[in-house]
Order: sequence, then C-alpha cells, then structure tokens
Amino acid sequence: MWLGMATMNQDLLTLFMLGNDAKRRIFLELQKNEMSGYNLIDKTKLPQTTVYRKLKNLQKNDLVFPIRERRVSHEVFYDVLYSRIEIDVRNGEIEITYTPK
Repeated sequence: MWLGMATMNQDLLTLFMLGNDAKRRIFLELQKNEMSGYNLIDKTKLPQTTVYRKLKNLQKNDLVFPIRERRVSHEVFYDVLYSRIEIDVRNGEIEITYTPK
C-alpha cells in the first residue's frame, strides 16, 4: 500500500528525525517489532534517558506511537506508523514516500 508524497514540511521533519543516529536506531528496531522502552534500551544499547527522550520526539513527529501499557509496571509499548520510508534524491529534488504499517 502506498500513501504517496507527504507535504514538504513532513518530509523535512522525517529527514531531520531519521538523520539522527539514536532516533534512526530506535525507529529501525520498532520496524522489526513493537517494543517497550526497556526493550529498546537493551536492543540499541542507548542510555535510558536518550531512548525515552527520542521516543517522545519521534512520537511528537508522528513516526512512532504508543500501542499499549502494562498497568502493573507502567511499561509502554511502541510501534511505528510506517513499515517503509523511501527517500529519492534526483535532479536536486527530494521525494519521500511513506508506506503505512
């Protein structure tokens, strides 16, 4: 399923978000499987504060979203909105296509 071209503002935000190594690592892990912040800390080997700060930022920019919370531990699980993001650069133009998960 192809969602098509997004607005230029969303494209620039996506490039900015995924241009950051920590955010990209988190996003790529979530593309494989939904995970909690604790799982992401283990998988990415990033500090806890970094993971939660980057998750909040990715969520604010509509790239990840919380899907459920374990009530006892208050552990939140996250997933990505897109299974694929393609970036195409040709003739000085950037085109980004988003495939919903």
